[in-house]
Amino acid sequence: MKKILLLTLGSHQLGQSQAFNTLAECLTINWKAYILAEKGKELREMVQTFNPDLSFLQLQSTLLNPQFIKDIPGIKVNWTGDVREPIADYCHKYADVVDLTLFCNEDDVQIFRALGHKADFLDIGYDPNVFGVCGPISTPKDVVFFGNNYINRFPLSQSRIKMVEMLSSLPKCIDVGIYGKNWGDASVADLSNNTFEEAAIYRNSKIAINYSHFDRTNYSSDRVYRAMGCGCFCLAYHHKGIEKSFTPGVHLDTWKDFSELKEKILFWIDPSKEELRRSIANSGWAHVYSNHSWDNRVDRLKELIGWA
Repeated sequence: MKKILLLTLGSHQLGQSQAFNTLAECLTINWKAYILAEKGKELREMVQTFNPDLSFLQLQSTLLNPQFIKDIPGIKVNWTGDVREPIADYCHKYADVVDLTLFCNEDDVQIFRALGHKADFLDIGYDPNVFGVCGPISTPKDVVFFGNNYINRFPLSQSRIKMVEMLSSLPKCIDVGIYGKNWGDASVADLSNNTFEEAAIYRNSKIAINYSHFDRTNYSSDRVYRAMGCGCFCLAYHHKGIEKSFTPGVHLDTWKDFSELKEKILFWIDPSKEELRRSIANSGWAHVYSNHSWDNRVDRLKELIGWA
């Protein structure tokens, strides 16, 4: 039986670990915890003893020595998971010691290939065991948005602030829920480490808004999959290439500016549109369940490394 090493940045992607475990014997290590605790030697010994055939790496930091990565046996794949602009230093640092660098948007793939590196696209997945239609439900909401306020950190951070301001200005009869860090409002709950509560909110909300910090080709936050996986109707920003993953009007609906977003919220929240809204939400749920779980991502990875 093959062995797969998962060097992760935490334990929040349980669905990812479970998907890999169906493929091979897996060892999951939160590598950053070892480095910060100055246990680098212990980490190296664990990895070498395990002797993996494949290492799926999340090296969103430059803390690890490239030689350590180079010395890991087997195929080595670095998956970025997040977008950074410009492409983060850690991607460049490890590019020559891994066999493949994977990005969750297609623009960075082309940039990296132009630099002579091996790169491909692998989107983030979601865990249907957590973000599914069955489970606890929270207090009903009309419109919800999950996302942090990063001030000026990313290209669309200021635009996200304006979007939240617009959502807060909707008619009082529309119950809006904002969830995330740094919104400067004590009533805004940070549920970034409480995925079960997040899922409970999505299950009993009418509309979930998606708006990321980047507009990259085929870049879609797992926020979309989480909301749709819980059966919630999604109004997503029309990022470049969204049609590669979804059919607007069938799986979800999209918006291109805040005026259109407000217009569509008012349209879809109307009781006369409830049946159609629920129909699209159901179609969206079936689509993400069949195409966007971590099991799907592992299947795609197998194709990329020749294990299919």
